[in-house]
Amino acid sequence: MEIFVYLDESGVFDVKHNKYYVYGGVIFLNKNDKDVENRKYKIINATKKL
Repeated sequence: MEIFVYLDESGVFDVKHNKYYVYGGVIFLNKNDKDVENRKYKIINATKKL
């Protein structure tokens, strides 16, 4: 089994300057699902550049 994990954060761990911290991501349990979503992402980005 292959597991693909992609994570992203909204900033830095700094309570002095940031009250909230957001951490999000996606998990794919197989390569096919990852590839399908990757193609969707590429289409969206290509459309935005037109």
